[in-house]
Amino acid sequence: MLSNDEYRNIIWKLDHVPENLHGQQRQNYTRSLRQQITEHEYATKFIPFEPLPHIPYFINRTTTKQCLHQLIKAATVSPEFTLDTESMNIYKKENKPTLIQLQIFLPHHSSCALIIEMYHLPNENHICFKLIKDLIEIIFSQDKKLYTWGSINELKPFVIFKLFSYEQLNRMNPINLQENFKIFWNKQHRHKSSSSTSSNSSSDNCLCEALKHIPGLTNSMPDYLSRSPVDDVEEDPDEVSFLISKSTQTDFLDINNHLSTIAAVQTRAMKLRNQTRNDKNDITILTSDTLIRENRITPISIEQLIQAQQNDNYAKNILNNIKNYKRYIITDNILMRRSHLPVPYVSQGDLRTTILNIYHDTAANGAHFGRDKTMHKIKQRYFWPSIYKDIDNYVKSCILCAQFNPRRQKAPGTLKPIQPPDGVWQLVSMDFHGPITPTTQRGNKYIISLTDVLSKFVITKATRDNTTHTAVRFLKEDIISKFGTPRCILTDNGTHITSRMMDALIKQIGITHLYSTPYHPQTNGQVERYNSTMDAKIAALSNLRKTDWDDQLPFVTFNYNTSIHSSTKQIPFEMMYGRSPVLPFDHQDTNVTLSYDPEHSKKLNQFLAKLNEQAKINIIKNQEKYKQGYDVNRTNPIYHIGDLVLCKTLNIRYKFDIRYEGPFRIITKLTPKTFIIQHIKKLTLYRQVTTDVLLPIFERNFQ
Repeated sequence: MLSNDEYRNIIWKLDHVPENLHGQQRQNYTRSLRQQITEHEYATKFIPFEPLPHIPYFINRTTTKQCLHQLIKAATVSPEFTLDTESMNIYKKENKPTLIQLQIFLPHHSSCALIIEMYHLPNENHICFKLIKDLIEIIFSQDKKLYTWGSINELKPFVIFKLFSYEQLNRMNPINLQENFKIFWNKQHRHKSSSSTSSNSSSDNCLCEALKHIPGLTNSMPDYLSRSPVDDVEEDPDEVSFLISKSTQTDFLDINNHLSTIAAVQTRAMKLRNQTRNDKNDITILTSDTLIRENRITPISIEQLIQAQQNDNYAKNILNNIKNYKRYIITDNILMRRSHLPVPYVSQGDLRTTILNIYHDTAANGAHFGRDKTMHKIKQRYFWPSIYKDIDNYVKSCILCAQFNPRRQKAPGTLKPIQPPDGVWQLVSMDFHGPITPTTQRGNKYIISLTDVLSKFVITKATRDNTTHTAVRFLKEDIISKFGTPRCILTDNGTHITSRMMDALIKQIGITHLYSTPYHPQTNGQVERYNSTMDAKIAALSNLRKTDWDDQLPFVTFNYNTSIHSSTKQIPFEMMYGRSPVLPFDHQDTNVTLSYDPEHSKKLNQFLAKLNEQAKINIIKNQEKYKQGYDVNRTNPIYHIGDLVLCKTLNIRYKFDIRYEGPFRIITKLTPKTFIIQHIKKLTLYRQVTTDVLLPIFERNFQ
């Protein structure tokens, strides 16, 4: 809106257009002036609309009992309510009732805006459903004044949700604002019928002003109850942007004691468009005003320190017996701690929390630096007996620090080796490797491999894809038909392994299927280790373009199986077949003698049993040796069911991305290192994780 001087100045400019302006330039100049005049006259003609300060609530299965009790309390004292409904349009079908929108008018010109999500209500037998039903019954009672936008018949399709009945609707006598508005509009804006002729005088013309269509993308003032101001309500209905500072969602009855903020509702598209436009201005405000103001303010005054010390028993005891405490002095009625520069004693209570918040959380004084830096800043300015313990606890319990700080130590959790099986072909590991670039001349770009955990015998095959059909064919044709059926098979959680076809095959042949923990390849480390060895050897043997690696794969696998293994100290080929391998260039006698030993089978079994036992002993020795080196300087946290933790972000794309997500709650303990966790707000989000990706959340407590 323009001031009176600006308005008169623009009118003068319109009457005195410069003579040097001609044509299109003159038209643009006058059009701009007339637009400013029109906007000013429109703004002075109509009173700007200011919505009531309101608190938004989304009523669904996640709404707490405490919140519903507070809403019932508010509805009991409130005399007036507004109600509207929203339905979903379905092509060639009846509309589907979806939302009920309520507004509870509170004292001191404030209100609560409720959106009841009908398809996300709790179970009928749940206590929260009964509380929602009681809330509706209070609002529909005859001693309350209810305003609706539309007929009461719009509520009848919602009866199926059992929050109210047809009898309650028939007893209601609401005030239909839509009908009242139509009557008012028709009185103020008379429309001539289509049969009117153009000979009518100008006084008989329609009184409606020209209506201008505003597209949805540019309409920044939609109905509040139709568009939510939060960005992602479905993800977290409790984290809405409250319009009352320093308050919680249940403190609306004391709304007059807080500073209220009246905010225009803005569409998401408009918000994103304006965000980039205002970035430079926002940065200027933050750097030039906020930081300076933070440095200007003295968070704790001398009077507050004196008053707190007088109310603290420990400080009063020192003040009354100051001669017995050589480490303390009194300066200007303030108890001070002796040091290079004496610092005031801070009494137990909120002052300590305020100091910790200022020198750790604020941008100007703390910036979320670590324990030692925060300790040095506070010790130079204040003192209390448990200052070291409190600062350590405050920094360790800071959620933002835990989520964004990089972990500079080894991943927690000691090594838990898999116990080797008793025999060959009792436990095998299978995995796909690839896609491998370049693709071979036959079109192969994957390698499927299977490794026996005890003997380390490997079977590989080059394939064109990593589908379930390929995995099933490999098991049938290359494993079961040639080597027999293994007792257990360990795989990852890929879709080609967890499909119905694979499950049907495994059930048909009677194999126990074991899955590794998601995003924890160490569980299936045997086959992963062979993949790295295989890549180096294939690359050394392939041609310059590396397009014949599938021709070299059988030779690499054969040489791996016929070489002594560092863990078992045995040759995988011997443990699998019971005989020494014959290499292609081994010397052989020209005369071949065939002999028959009736105890060959018995001797072979004894030989294989001896190899297996020796291999198992060697594996255990190597596991213990590797565990000693792995566990050096590595913590081994212990978690229990119900503990709150943060979980490592799987894929970090940018430097400022959050490193640890959460918080999560441990709900199941599978092994000492493996847990199932559940997000405490997104209750449908579960994960199976190991201790190396978890970060404990410490409880914040002060003395």
